[in-house]
Amino acid sequence: MPAPLPPPRIDVYAVCWNEEQMLPYFLRHYTKYAQQVTIFDNRSTDRSVEIVRSFANTAVESFETGEIMDESKLVEIRNTAWKRSRGRADWVIVVDIDEIIYHVDLPGYLASCAAGGITVCWPVGYEMYAREFPATSGQIYEELKFGIPRPKWNDKPVVWNPDAIEEMNLGEGSHTAEPVGRINVDSARRELKLLHYHLLGVDYVLPRYRARRERLTQEMNERKWCFQYHFEADRINKRIGMIESQAWQIVP
Repeated sequence: MPAPLPPPRIDVYAVCWNEEQMLPYFLRHYTKYAQQVTIFDNRSTDRSVEIVRSFANTAVESFETGEIMDESKLVEIRNTAWKRSRGRADWVIVVDIDEIIYHVDLPGYLASCAAGGITVCWPVGYEMYAREFPATSGQIYEELKFGIPRPKWNDKPVVWNPDAIEEMNLGEGSHTAEPVGRINVDSARRELKLLHYHLLGVDYVLPRYRARRERLTQEMNERKWCFQYHFEADRINKRIGMIESQAWQIVP
């Protein structure tokens, strides 16, 4: 019987602005696996920084955008920050605060991918939902297990080997990528799930949208980036209802 593979070294990177509600779930999940979780904070005015610092194996780095949502700056961070993990980590995960990379045995899957020469994992994306923000003090997916596949938006290449990849060339929202380097994608397996915990009840979503809408630049509005931030309660409820009507259990 072959010896079990050693657990991989994982670094996680994310950008943040006023995410005090979601951060505990994000950090409870990723700090189980990562040697370090680095949060790039865009001058949050809530308890986000305090929450990050309350978890072990985390780091916070602030960046300034002049109180606007500068997508070009977010893209730059996602495309460059992970390079500091070269020679240190076996895998990097570059996600948003509402994105959970899930596998029943995440370290085991990544170790097997590394042993098989895989250098890029392309998770299958799911839009998760709730009528009310979760109340669990455990993992968010222990309470919220249902959603729908959303391949156009949530299938994103956000897990890769930092020593094998020279550039990921992630686009807006990491929805596109043009990786350069030693590329071998886990296309035959694709066992990772990207759980997008975004639509978690109108009382959570609506204030979040309104606050972020105020930070959108003219260019972002013209290009319809983050168009969902213009939705009001009826549109949000309609979207949640649509997902609810089609949802099935995504997490065991």
